[in-house]
Amino acid sequence: MPQVLSTLEEDSQMTRLTSCRIINVFLKTSGGAIDPDKFIKIYPELLKRLDDISNEVRLAAASALATWLECVKKDRKAHYQGDIQFLYRELLLHLDDPEGAVQDAILGVLKAGSVLFPDALLRETEAVIHKHRSPAYCEQLLQHVRAGPPAQ
Repeated sequence: MPQVLSTLEEDSQMTRLTSCRIINVFLKTSGGAIDPDKFIKIYPELLKRLDDISNEVRLAAASALATWLECVKKDRKAHYQGDIQFLYRELLLHLDDPEGAVQDAILGVLKAGSVLFPDALLRETEAVIHKHRSPAYCEQLLQHVRAGPPAQ
């Protein structure tokens, strides 16, 4: 995995895009059985790609971040609480992206991760909603989090 993470910094857009996709597939197929020390190093590298010049890379990074959040096991989530709260804050910045497709993707990531620490996400969202150009995405997120997880 360290070799794939290092390719996220390559000059080639195709390499960065492929790397995001490889990481996403790796996370999906790992079944959450990744060494915690290696697992925690993945999200900061993907987060950097949300600032990529290519929207395609940004969307692939968002998809991989959603998968990363889905890999956090309920019994280990407390171990990652600080990292997840940091990730929430960073994602909320990107929720105000000028590109609608990126905003939609980030909203999806935040919704996927909202089950981990919903109260923290509510607080973080309420703290930034007034800073966004439009509160629409924050309002959608708040509504989703307040509704809670779907009944099963």
